[in-house]
Amino acid sequence: MKEKLLILFFIVISLNKIYSQKNWELLNPKPTANTGKAIHFVSNDVGYIITSNELLETVDAGTTWQKKQNIKSGITMSFHNSIGYIAGNGGYVLRSTDKGKTWSQISTGFDSFFNSINIIDEDNIILSSSNSLIKSDDGGATWQSLSIPNSRVNKTVFTSTLVGHAVTDNGIILKTVDGGQNWYKTRDNSNTSPSNYLAVYFINENIGFASQEHSNMYKTTDAGETWVKIEGTIDAIYDFYFLDENFGYATGDHGATFKTSDGGATWNNIFFQSGRIFNTSMYGIYFQDQNIGYATGARGRIIKTTDGGETWENYALTYNTFGNLKIFDNGVGFTRSGNDYYKTTDYGDNWTFVSSADHYTYCNGFYFVNENIGYSIGGGTNSISGDVFKTLDGGNTWNQLNIYVDEGLSSVFFINEDIGFISGGFNQRKVMKTIDGGINWTQVSNQEFGKIQFVSELVGYGNRIGNYYGAMYKTIDGGNTWNVSIELEGEDINTFDFVDENNGYFVGDQGLIYKTNDGGTNWKKLEIPYEWYTQVNFLTKNVGYIADEDGVLYKTENGGISWEYLTQQFRINSIELVNDKIYTAGTDGKIYRSDVEYKAAVLNLDPAMDITNSGAVLTGNVTSNGTTISKIEFQYTEDYSFSNAIAATPGTVNANESVNLSTQVLNLKPNTTYYYRLIATQDSKSTSSKVLSFKTLPDFELTTNLVYNYSSTTAELSGTVISNSNDITNIEFEYGASIDALNSTVNATPASVTGNTTEVAQASLINLKSDTKYYYRIKATHQGEAIYGSIQAFTTRPEYTINLYSPNINGNEVKFSAYIIAYDQNITNITIEYGTIDYENSIVMTPLQVNANSSATVNATVNGLDTSLNYYYRLKATYNGETIYSEENLFNFSKDIIMVNGRVDETSTNSLELSGLINSYGAYLTNIHFEYGVTNNLDLSVTATPNFAYGYTTNLIKGSIENPLDDQTYYYRLVANTNESTIYSDTYKYTTGKLSLSDFDLEQQLSVYPNPATNGITIKSNSLEEVNSIELYNTLGQRVYRKKVVNNSDLEVDVSTFRNGVYFLKVKFQNAEDKSFKLIVN
Repeated sequence: MKEKLLILFFIVISLNKIYSQKNWELLNPKPTANTGKAIHFVSNDVGYIITSNELLETVDAGTTWQKKQNIKSGITMSFHNSIGYIAGNGGYVLRSTDKGKTWSQISTGFDSFFNSINIIDEDNIILSSSNSLIKSDDGGATWQSLSIPNSRVNKTVFTSTLVGHAVTDNGIILKTVDGGQNWYKTRDNSNTSPSNYLAVYFINENIGFASQEHSNMYKTTDAGETWVKIEGTIDAIYDFYFLDENFGYATGDHGATFKTSDGGATWNNIFFQSGRIFNTSMYGIYFQDQNIGYATGARGRIIKTTDGGETWENYALTYNTFGNLKIFDNGVGFTRSGNDYYKTTDYGDNWTFVSSADHYTYCNGFYFVNENIGYSIGGGTNSISGDVFKTLDGGNTWNQLNIYVDEGLSSVFFINEDIGFISGGFNQRKVMKTIDGGINWTQVSNQEFGKIQFVSELVGYGNRIGNYYGAMYKTIDGGNTWNVSIELEGEDINTFDFVDENNGYFVGDQGLIYKTNDGGTNWKKLEIPYEWYTQVNFLTKNVGYIADEDGVLYKTENGGISWEYLTQQFRINSIELVNDKIYTAGTDGKIYRSDVEYKAAVLNLDPAMDITNSGAVLTGNVTSNGTTISKIEFQYTEDYSFSNAIAATPGTVNANESVNLSTQVLNLKPNTTYYYRLIATQDSKSTSSKVLSFKTLPDFELTTNLVYNYSSTTAELSGTVISNSNDITNIEFEYGASIDALNSTVNATPASVTGNTTEVAQASLINLKSDTKYYYRIKATHQGEAIYGSIQAFTTRPEYTINLYSPNINGNEVKFSAYIIAYDQNITNITIEYGTIDYENSIVMTPLQVNANSSATVNATVNGLDTSLNYYYRLKATYNGETIYSEENLFNFSKDIIMVNGRVDETSTNSLELSGLINSYGAYLTNIHFEYGVTNNLDLSVTATPNFAYGYTTNLIKGSIENPLDDQTYYYRLVANTNESTIYSDTYKYTTGKLSLSDFDLEQQLSVYPNPATNGITIKSNSLEEVNSIELYNTLGQRVYRKKVVNNSDLEVDVSTFRNGVYFLKVKFQNAEDKSFKLIVN
């Protein structure tokens, strides 16, 4: 029977345990559970092992091992005479000059991830990473780096300062003969898979070995120039050690260990376990002679042989997974690994193997009634696997009982020496009871329980397994009858724990955890991180632990209200609580111990609830794990002074109780942040919770919602109106085409919202312009003041959309297609226009019409086109009585790049806008621009927009000539670059319009003299407008003169330095008008 007597003495001595539970003592395997990476002995007695973060030491030839010190990172270790180095990740290097007695960290100046150490002598040290060597020739005082190009190196070995070898992860072995300056390949099987090399080892300068995943081994006898595969190896080797050219040892994957006496020609097994076992790989091996050797590897395993590997001795008790664990109050305890039982008499400080239970298949659990009497149950899937063994002498001997349960047993529990239960089966599930210490058994239920626990002689619980409906069962008559306490569809209840008849917890998959405080009559679901939970154990009804399938351990101090992450030990198979200690047992032989620590008073604060503009409900939990807690109150304020306080309900929590509290705070300011906490008194000492905050609601909230329902001319507006106090009236929407001018309004429905309610106000907009961006917001009145929502925007749909696709060309047949959306009115008379010069041809498309508020794909096919020409094409249709067109497009049959001109426009800003069309047909065109001029020389250029093109669609390209001359012919063409060359369109020309005398009356507004001119000209203005500037342009359109006019009396221009020819004078007035005419300079 599980003993959890909550005696007053225990409660009192626990009151001051308030420290965070972070320190865990490893009881097995000692001295580490971390993987051993390398091992080396500096004498017959003194040796070292490194793990990823520890340096281990023996000074008595492996009889004992201790952790010498923590290290930051450990990957590799090497010694030469009294010099030793340890290297790891991030440039981490330790050095010893006294055979490992002391170590100091040194800096190489490089943050490499080191994988090998080569100590040639006291001065020359070579470290290697995946792509470089870090070398020192002065004993580590200074370092330099040399790259190893084009390879990812896994290991290196140097036989001298010049000669070295490297094995890589792409099947290549490299060699250097100049100290790493240059490398060449000596073996290349990179075309095989897998090809990664794992290790390289040289006995001397000529003889060496290399291993490759998964089982290849190679040998060289000519200093690595050639490598010969050794046949018959079937394991990946991670480390070698040779005593001489003949006697050597190797170890690697799944614990495989070998020795050779003929220089590696043949290898013989010297396994330390029965066969190859997952997660038992060994990474370091060292032999002092042909008899005494050591190895280290996964699970923290350290082994020693004194007979050349014929037998091996584990340093730790075991490195295999532990199942359940039981420790009694007097320090006697038991655990098992497989069928093997282990015992402690000193609370786990030391463990000894006692015996094995000879189960038919395997042991699946045990239960000890006391330190002498225990029961061991068998698991399995055949008819006789559910066997039961009993010990009367603390596990020294086990005797089989006359009971079998078909297909294995899952649980066992004994109330006392005589009364006990077992459960199991698969096709014939059952719970069996004995009242005579296992001599006779009676079936009491047809369920299978994963665990059975009695909290008294009459009251017990079990969790049903192997059923879609996970369930907890309860008995109140000593296990004679069992009834469902709770049943959950589709849930797996993995285990449970009761601290007394009333208080219990169960956990399972997918974050499942429930709690009862009335013996299972009612269950409450708790919140925990979403994981698959496999273990639960509670010290009291408030303090307990749970573990998930990955060994993450959590603790609660307030009955599951909140959980604290403690540690991760990977899979935990048992949690045991004894006195003030917690024990865990799990995978790879790990047993940990730590102190049970918890606070005497736990105050947990919840987020505020029912928040209004003037109040909120504050809730929390106060748990006593000691004496009574009193004077419980919530404190709150706008800052951290906590000057306001209100008593919690209830205001007192009795010893060992956990109570949820709440209170309501009123008369708060709207839209204001408040900080709050719980505070209470225990044993005349004040304690408080963490601080949380909440923000009261504003008196109102006016939200302008986004528009989702709109067309070319209409839109449906909506806004959310929240009143947290008074009525809100005069609700309407403001809108307009400018964000700065929301000049139009429309009334909303409803027009008002009653206080302390929420409504969605709506309004319809009509007669909008198509394809136009509108801005809008909701507006209302609150307490006589206008209030507004934020400004939002939407763009009305266009009247129609035409997506003209690239044609589908098959021979000389061209199929045109387009996708048309008609939003408001029908689109009719749909045709395709096409041609080589203009759109001189057309053909009707099918369908001929797309109705309003619908869409369709239209098609037309043309045959017999000239396949040597470029073609324009566009879609033409009728909409609302007007002709509409798609964008212009190009195609040809050769799929060569097409560049042609488009239309030319003279803009109101005195520029000439050129346009062109490009279909790059998959090529990537860059630096697109226009070349132009008043002659065919085209000596000017302007950048085009866009200035690149790619894909198979037609791109509209534009560019502008600023301040073009009147009545002037301009020549221009498109230019673009490809990866190979520059390409040009044909050259086109355009003549600008003539100067309009109606816009410029020279006689009335301006007079220029002399004209023609030789030295200078004078301009007389007859206009009332002030002149702003005077500009002169040559016939190429280039501005050659500009003068800012300060007053109209300063209107003279010096032309004596101008070349003879024709110029164009432009006079700009303050009112932005321009006047121009021709000027001749002789």
